[in-house]
Amino acid sequence: MQKIRLNIFALLFILPLNVMAKGSIGMGADVSVDGIFSPEVVEFKVKSVVEGSAADKAGVTVGQLVIAIDGCKIPGCSTSKAQDLMDRETGDVLPLRVRNEDGSEELLTIHVE
Repeated sequence: MQKIRLNIFALLFILPLNVMAKGSIGMGADVSVDGIFSPEVVEFKVKSVVEGSAADKAGVTVGQLVIAIDGCKIPGCSTSKAQDLMDRETGDVLPLRVRNEDGSEELLTIHVE
């Protein structure tokens, strides 16, 4: 079976982060997804960060690749699990492991607002 690769901007992650989520994170991303019946996130690249937002305060910057959401590794994290992990209450902590443009990696802790 051939897998279909979908590039999703806004609908999968910007809206869940800012509208559907119970808390606010304040970032947008380009997200690539692979698969139809059990889609997995294959790439999650930060495209925008709202100045003064929880993501900004945690050190998230445009161009970073998110390589794990609360321990769920990317590529490979299912889209449904990724969405569940990103849906946090105000006051919760969201750990993101990111790869910077220079290749270094770091763990960022976002305190959801």
